Amino acid sequence: MTRSQRQTLFDAHLKWAEAIARSVKRTLPPSFEVADLEQEARHEMWKATRDYNQADPRGASFPTFAYQRVRGACLMSVRRRAYREATHGPLYDSAAIDHSSGQDAHQDKLRAVLLDAIGRLPSWLDRERRVLRLHYMAGMPLSDVAVKLKTTDSQAREMHERGLVALRRYLATQGMRPRHLEW
Repeated sequence: MTRSQRQTLFDAHLKWAEAIARSVKRTLPPSFEVADLEQEARHEMWKATRDYNQADPRGASFPTFAYQRVRGACLMSVRRRAYREATHGPLYDSAAIDHSSGQDAHQDKLRAVLLDAIGRLPSWLDRERRVLRLHYMAGMPLSDVAVKLKTTDSQAREMHERGLVALRRYLATQGMRPRHLEW
């Protein structure tokens, strides 16, 4: 598919993708901006135009092909923001931290606990551990994690979800369930 064809496909489905973002927004607190979700939807839809093959013998329409990707991208942006706010507070600015308050020590301790917990996940979850480390500890978006691991975005999201489930289970066995870990 040429860039012009991709652009035409994108333009034809732009309102559709933004409607998906608005439907996700309806389930969220008012602090989430619909414009942020719409941007995520547009970005993922553009990536979907790259992967869509109209000549595929299975014959899925573009909306059928792209729906889960677009909605999933919106939800992942919500999760990323929730994680950032839980670990750094809203609008994190290292210059604005009161170093005498002990907040840095608390954040460092939380990161150390999470890193240790990730390292204790079963060996058969090695790829999931790598996804969690790269995403949460190195701050890489899941799309970049997918590239680094030479896998698809979808597979990276699945590994991320399996890793979080295993991490929650491990932390529960250790008697830990702080609100910071409510993903």
